[in-house]
Amino acid sequence: MDKRVVLTKEKLKAGLLLLLKERPMDGISISLICSTAGINRNTFYSHYQSIGQLMREIEDEFLTELFEEINKSFSIEVSRSVKDLLVKLLFLVRENSEMCVLLFSKNGDKEFLNRIIEHILPSATGMWKDFFNLDQKTAARVYAFIVGGAISIIEQWVLKGCEEPIEEVANFLDMVIINGQSAFLPVASNS
Repeated sequence: MDKRVVLTKEKLKAGLLLLLKERPMDGISISLICSTAGINRNTFYSHYQSIGQLMREIEDEFLTELFEEINKSFSIEVSRSVKDLLVKLLFLVRENSEMCVLLFSKNGDKEFLNRIIEHILPSATGMWKDFFNLDQKTAARVYAFIVGGAISIIEQWVLKGCEEPIEEVANFLDMVIINGQSAFLPVASNS
């Protein structure tokens, strides 16, 4: 891709993220993004059809990195310890903390978190069904509980500036997740 195109897109993305710190998405216009980014309005339209498309590209870039890490790390071993995966994910979140703060803020895109949850759902529920001999409904509930709690802890960590060491947050989440899963071991042994 042409370096000028890359630079222009980066300026537009940075402009949108900067504006999201101050106001919700529906309070942002294309003109305002262009003014903030120092880009001509026609240039915006040569790359994007809407603000939503621009935001989706920002999210997709982050999600691609996130999903690559998850897909590389996800296996039956995750049922025994998720710490290594969590450390990798928390590093990625910290590297993108500015965007994550915005996504977790009141101006953020809650659909973004749902996309993460939906992506991991089949792997996690499939693993729990196999490892713990759970039915689909129970596996989905376990997933919702564990992922909902993990996202809430990560959200708190991000909104507090990622100050707590990654290892500490990963250890806590690993302990909670593994102990939560252990509640289903008797179910597996009774089957």
